[in-house]
Amino acid sequence: MATIQKRPRSKGNAYRVIIRKKGIRQISRTSPSKKLALQFAQRVENDKELLLVYGNSNKSNQTLEKLTSDYLSNEYKR
Repeated sequence: MATIQKRPRSKGNAYRVIIRKKGIRQISRTSPSKKLALQFAQRVENDKELLLVYGNSNKSNQTLEKLTSDYLSNEYKR
């Protein structure tokens, strides 16, 4: 579900979009207008693939060693 917060700035207001979904990292973006904030929220919430890109799921079991070995084994197959 998306939440839009009005944020006061020195040059008018900005609008922050916060999208929270279970199992996906919180997504936050600031826009200069409420219209742009609403468009972003609707676009991300309606497109599951885009939601995964912006809110790449938490992979706490990933280590640098595993990522490096996976990359090297896939990149340098012979």
